[in-house]
Amino acid sequence: MTRLPDSYACGDLQWQQDRYLKARKQLVGADLIHFDEENHVVMICRWFKHNPPMNEKHLIGIECILERLTSTSIREAALGELNKAMESSEAERVVKAQRKLKPIQGPVDSLQGAMPERLQTPFMAKRR
Repeated sequence: MTRLPDSYACGDLQWQQDRYLKARKQLVGADLIHFDEENHVVMICRWFKHNPPMNEKHLIGIECILERLTSTSIREAALGELNKAMESSEAERVVKAQRKLKPIQGPVDSLQGAMPERLQTPFMAKRR
């Protein structure tokens, strides 16, 4: 999310204003960006899906920035997308953790079957 006045965007792209406005309208229509015309704030849709916060402090920093946005509509859209991204990210972490944990079958003292053959040693064999 950033403030992007039309004159700045046109100057940066070296485009006439009508060309820029038409392109921006197409991006909004394709749901690639949100744009608040009153405050000149632009947001790239699904940004947080592809760039989620890396840790708790990063998340707090993002939330602080979003709270200071002048555009209420962009703030609400960004917070919604951030929450979705965090839920998705957490679900992915749970799935990965579950894949890593393989339950041991049988009694706990029969670890031999749960260990890869290359790691098994004679002392692990059951005593009869």
